Amino acid sequence: MNIKISYENTTLIKILFLENNLNESNFKNLDFERFVKISSSQLMLTALFVNLKKKNYLKFLPDDLRIYLKEIYQINSNKNIVLIEEIKILEKELKDNNIPFLFIKGAANIKSEL
Repeated sequence: MNIKISYENTTLIKILFLENNLNESNFKNLDFERFVKISSSQLMLTALFVNLKKKNYLKFLPDDLRIYLKEIYQINSNKNIVLIEEIKILEKELKDNNIPFLFIKGAANIKSEL
């Protein structure tokens, strides 16, 4: 079976998981609309922004995309602040009532600061 992966998918994988040596030419051939749709459908926009920033790739994006990704990141960060407070309240209530618990999935990731 021969699976064809788009350039946008390949670039997303490289940014998120593999390379730290991409350059401007790697971004010139991207269909940015498709790139965002793929990233969004995989719920990876926040992770994409973080990795683009960390690897100093934001400068290769169009201004409007850079602004959009930063806004999505900030919205997500603000939601996480609220969730952290809710987790703390829940954790305290459970401990105060001697109820054993284990946070899983998103709550566990937020609690461990992933």
